[in-house]
Amino acid sequence: MTLAARALDFGFRGHRVGSGVELELPAGEIVCLLGPNGSGKTTLMRTMLGLIAPLAGDVTLDGRSLAAWPGRERAARLAYVPQAAQSYFDFSVLEMVQMGRTAHRGVFGGPGERDRAVAMASLERLRIAALADRPIHRVSGGECQLALIARALATEAGHLVMDEPTANLDFGNQALILDEVARLRSAGTAVLFSTHHPDHALRIADRVVMLRGGKVLASGHAIETINPENLSALYGRPIDVTEIISPDGVRRRTCVAREVPQIHCSIRERAVSPAMAARNRNAKKVSVSDAGLQRPSWRRTARREDLGLTPREHLILKRLSTPAKIQAFLNAIPINHEIGGETVLSVREVLRQRRAHCIEGAMVAAAALWANGDPPLLVHLDCDLSDYPHVI
Repeated sequence: MTLAARALDFGFRGHRVGSGVELELPAGEIVCLLGPNGSGKTTLMRTMLGLIAPLAGDVTLDGRSLAAWPGRERAARLAYVPQAAQSYFDFSVLEMVQMGRTAHRGVFGGPGERDRAVAMASLERLRIAALADRPIHRVSGGECQLALIARALATEAGHLVMDEPTANLDFGNQALILDEVARLRSAGTAVLFSTHHPDHALRIADRVVMLRGGKVLASGHAIETINPENLSALYGRPIDVTEIISPDGVRRRTCVAREVPQIHCSIRERAVSPAMAARNRNAKKVSVSDAGLQRPSWRRTARREDLGLTPREHLILKRLSTPAKIQAFLNAIPINHEIGGETVLSVREVLRQRRAHCIEGAMVAAAALWANGDPPLLVHLDCDLSDYPHVI
């Protein structure tokens, strides 16, 4: 039995998150979904479970459109571990795990002896049987995550979809979950899981699908697909894949992000004389060509209204940065923002949408001043080109 996405466009009404996704999850295989925050991993998973309707394309289970499966039959074949789940009732951990048996007994049917036995076995597999009678609101975040995984195991479904199953877990429990997922494969269960740790994929995954901006960046066998080129493109920073030898002599591959220059930024206020103000206005404009940034064309004709600034905002922004830093920032637009998905915005659009934060916020403010031909005088940012980690 195979769960598959065919030419799948997914998202919400009026907001397309991803498009053109092809993905297969056959029995007895582990597929890992990798991608940065906001890339659409959770939305894709929920679409493949039938919780969100596809915008285009189709999701099939055993060659049959998922929408054509009766809800109870679908629930018995597909299990889901969400990133987080809240209960408005103080169920015990055992009662919550037993809910995974609902598809086998009906919504209003009470749990039988087999249901209780399967639920307890799931708790024991994850070493949390001692929590069986404890209210779910009185366990830690990591213990709650283990209980959610136990609930999914209790369904005895042929396909298991796990959204960041190792989130909130300590190092030991992360290893425990990975081992359990590997055992599920041996039993013929198909597993699709997402993670922010490529090492987890290298450890247990048969195949990897890399998702960026709602589109498949790369897919294939884990060992071949998880390489420095793909990882660097996926996460937007240099990442190496190296081999290590454990004390028991086993060779393993691991991923290491390269270090970047440490950001140092301090703000100091100072009084500015008329002579210093004149020097600031006539300061030499710096170039950032050494950083590999392209100089866009820019006309200093924008007014405050064009930039979407209120008079008060404009007054505040006048007090930031220096002409040199302003010019460096303008030479480096557009800005790469990850807000609700990968989006590239111009300085003007960032200001209009109020999308600015951290050092970017200061640089956007500087851009607003430069566009108005009015360099600030009261505050200086002690920073250099290494302070532009988000500017590409």
